[in-house]
Amino acid sequence: MSTELREAAARAEPRRKASPPRKRPEPPKRSQPPKRSESPKRSESGKRPEPPKAKRTQAERRAATRRRLIEAAVDVIYERGLYAATVATISARAGVTSGAFQYHFPERADVLVEVIHAMRSRIENEMSSLRLNRRSLEERIAAVCGLYWRIFGGRHYIAAVQIQLGTMNDPILVRFVTDAIRQIERDLDARWVDVFSDVALSADDLSAVRYVALAAIRGMVIRQTVPTGKNRWVRERRVLIEMVTRMLRRMPIR
Repeated sequence: MSTELREAAARAEPRRKASPPRKRPEPPKRSQPPKRSESPKRSESGKRPEPPKAKRTQAERRAATRRRLIEAAVDVIYERGLYAATVATISARAGVTSGAFQYHFPERADVLVEVIHAMRSRIENEMSSLRLNRRSLEERIAAVCGLYWRIFGGRHYIAAVQIQLGTMNDPILVRFVTDAIRQIERDLDARWVDVFSDVALSADDLSAVRYVALAAIRGMVIRQTVPTGKNRWVRERRVLIEMVTRMLRRMPIR
């Protein structure tokens, strides 16, 4: 076949289209494991951050402010004396304004009376925490005397005593303070009689023993305010317990 014929045949023959390149099948996708819930990030100290605290209600905030003012009054009276416990100093110690003070306590005298009531609540809580069932007489006496020592040696009682002494010349305030302190004495007396109800003494005789024990403890507390470099409470506590035990074991006092 001549060159011309081959060229003519090539021109007459239809051109084949180039087939597109074959695509490789993609590998099946692997199923991803479920994502774990991210644990809260730890701080540099290694501790997990605490969850946000629930917001307090307005009533809770007011009650907290009132408690701060009462505790601030106790602190100021205990550390600096009654006459230093002004509205300004108590407010500053509590971290509130004088207006906030007057919202809760219209007069300075009101917070002073509340200090006495707060001490009464403190005594009630302490007395309720004692577990004296099935204890021996000596163990009960030791527990109650130890409680009296904590109460009357604490700043609440010292502040209450200063309020009582400092308001003696105020005819109105002294009545409220005296009534509150008398109620505390009645509560303590009733609790003492209940704790030692199995003793063969009358209620009056039991109360007389309590007054003697209280007088001794209060005297020790007052003496502790004068620094002597010695702590005699351990030895004197033992003597007091032995003395009260002997008195409670005796026949009715004549």
